[in-house]
Parts: sequence; structure tokens; C-alpha cells
Amino acid sequence: MEIVAESMEEEHIVPGRVDQLKRRRTLLNLQSDLLDSKARQHAIYRLYRNSTFRKFGAGFMIVSFIHLLLFLFADGLNSGGRNVFTLFLFIIYLWVSETFPLPVTALMAGVALVLLGEERDAAFSSYASDAVFMILGSLIMAQGISKS
Repeated sequence: MEIVAESMEEEHIVPGRVDQLKRRRTLLNLQSDLLDSKARQHAIYRLYRNSTFRKFGAGFMIVSFIHLLLFLFADGLNSGGRNVFTLFLFIIYLWVSETFPLPVTALMAGVALVLLGEERDAAFSSYASDAVFMILGSLIMAQGISKS
């Protein structure tokens, strides 16, 4: 029950709200009953049937296998070189499979380089100069002006 106080002296019960709370409790009980082991197995199966998840997982497995081969047989590369080459292959795979939109994949490459230990300016300098951001900003402003 929900009690609404409009002032300190008077209180009254909102009758329609009681029915809503009872229905909500019933739905919560149904949700907890549905989350048993069989439902969890179905959730994992639905996740596997998701094409984006399968594409991403397949690419990750392929690139991990190539990284393992590089680790075992490429003596001329140090660990940083192997990591960057593996990242390069993974980004190429994401571009070809179009698992994520292409701009997102392009930004993922720079972020991953920073996470691998590269300096931020060096990682983003190849495609993020001041001129690119100026043109991008002017195009965004022009789009906003044309829509308003």
C-alpha cells in the first residue's frame, strides 16, 4: 500500500496504486521462477544464435590462433610487435565481417593501441590530426543547422 501525505495532518491511501503493486509483485515472482537452470541454458543458446556474437567470437578465435602461431614461430618479432600485428589482423577481420560499424572499428584500433601501452598521441596521430577534427566538426555543425 502506498500512503500519500499532502500535508502533515491528512493521509489517504491511493486505491489504484495497490493493484499496480500487486501486479508488479506477481511479475517479479514469475521472473524469479523463470530464471532457473533451463532458462539460463536457453539464454546462452539465444546468445550463441546472435550473429554479432558469433562473428565476434569467430574472429577472436581465428586471431588468437594466429597470435599463438606468431608466438611460437616468429622469432624476429618482440612481444609488442606480435601484439600489434595480432591487433591489425583482428581489426581487419572486424572490418571485413562488419561486426561493428566501420567508424567504431576504426576507433577501436586506436583505443586498443593505447591499452597495449602505446602513447595516446602516437596511437591516434595516424588518423586524428587537427584538420580532420576541424572538418568533422564543421560537417556536424552543418548537419545540425540544416535540420533545424
